Amino acid sequence: MAWSKYQEDIFRFGEQEQGHLVVVARAGTGKTTTIKELCRRMTGSRILVCAFNNKIRDELTLKLQNLRHVQVKGMNQIGYGTMIRHRGQKLEVDRYRIRDYVRRIVPEEHKEARGDVMRLVAMCMANLATRYEDIEQTMFNYDLRPTEPALEALYCDWAAATLAFSEVPAPTISFDEQVYLPAKLNLTTGSYDVVIVDEAQDLNACQYRIVLNAVKPGRGRVIAVGDDRQAIYAFRGADADALAKFRKDLRASVLPLSVTYRCPRAVVALAQKIVPDFEAAPGAIEGTVTCVTEAEFLDGVSEGDAVISRTNAALSKYCMLLLGKGRRVRIIGRDLGSKIDALLTRAGSANVKTALEVLGRYVDNETERLYAARKDDKAEELLDNLEALRAISEGHVSVETVRAKVSMLFSDEEQAGDKGVIPFMTVHKAKGLEFDRVWMFESTFNTRSTEGENLYYVAATRAQRVLNLVQLPRSDGKAPKSIAVEQLKALKGDKGEPE
Repeated sequence: MAWSKYQEDIFRFGEQEQGHLVVVARAGTGKTTTIKELCRRMTGSRILVCAFNNKIRDELTLKLQNLRHVQVKGMNQIGYGTMIRHRGQKLEVDRYRIRDYVRRIVPEEHKEARGDVMRLVAMCMANLATRYEDIEQTMFNYDLRPTEPALEALYCDWAAATLAFSEVPAPTISFDEQVYLPAKLNLTTGSYDVVIVDEAQDLNACQYRIVLNAVKPGRGRVIAVGDDRQAIYAFRGADADALAKFRKDLRASVLPLSVTYRCPRAVVALAQKIVPDFEAAPGAIEGTVTCVTEAEFLDGVSEGDAVISRTNAALSKYCMLLLGKGRRVRIIGRDLGSKIDALLTRAGSANVKTALEVLGRYVDNETERLYAARKDDKAEELLDNLEALRAISEGHVSVETVRAKVSMLFSDEEQAGDKGVIPFMTVHKAKGLEFDRVWMFESTFNTRSTEGENLYYVAATRAQRVLNLVQLPRSDGKAPKSIAVEQLKALKGDKGEPE
């Protein structure tokens, strides 16, 4: 195939240079194909390709299976093997190991805190935050403070005790510990000539250290491949500045991979407002980017399309509307469904009307406390999930029928991809996917922050041909102003005033 100038520069660096490299790979720019070709050309090196998750690992393993000098491993796989070698014994995986310990040390009177404490421990592990002051800072950074300030010291004590428990040698290990322990102990995780990191923008502090410790001392090289504008997993502990960290710490060279082979020119022009160096491929189709109404969406969405929203409530509402029209729809993400189901459990009623009344009061009180504690994200997530539940519950009397509908609506990715089913998804679930035609609930997005811009860019660049920017009506019934309306006018050569 004909390689782009950017790909040729990357190949040349891999074959002829000796230093570290950061590849800034924009959406749909042939990142996996580039990694494969780079590995194929570097036959004289023993290469490890680090995958961010198991799905990416399996895809890369299939594509690189004929290259004997290349190994593909997930982060947990690397860490797990490292800990077995370090301990000199087989380690059984116990996914509930940390949860069970937290349940033992957090007394029954504070059982409502256990979930936040487990989350705090997970974030401390991801960020290698083990000193008391670092645990405290992590609690603030991830909005994991208790709504009662008097409990803050207890949260930190429980987290510190759990982290100390984790380091005591045992015959079992949890998933988080597979990555945390080798990083915390600063263990050697390999001795490779070249370590290539895929989705490098999503790495947390533990994963970053595992990568560096896998390189052959003295002359090993790191090639980090990622897109800083697709950094949308900070809530999971990912370091949004991971690519910049590679550049600074390793004094790495930087090369772009900017030509997208996925997006049409119209989508590229829209995305360039956020990512100026994004480029359409030679011969790319023009494609279309169009603002559409709620009614146009409901009439026009069809099998093979994808629907992307920033909020759960919008996904649930319009899934229900389409179900009422006899359409087959699914929301990707069993975890989202579990949160809504947990709200129903909290209500403690078999009647939908009563349950919603109870939950309305609970959410009012809880969000007031969360906002007072400056935990705005958690408050907004709770409100969003309640609105999603209200949309799903409309027309139902029994809570059990609503539970059944939640179970049916929220699925894993494979089920949502069944023939005839229209998949609905949040941006985080859409990342890594692509579709011929995308309906993006643009009015659920805002671009007033870097994170907001990144989410918009990721959602828009899922479209291979058509991007429909759906303008959902506000609560007053009026249509919102499109974020992209001025750009769309410019694309069409309309010099009139913005709507």
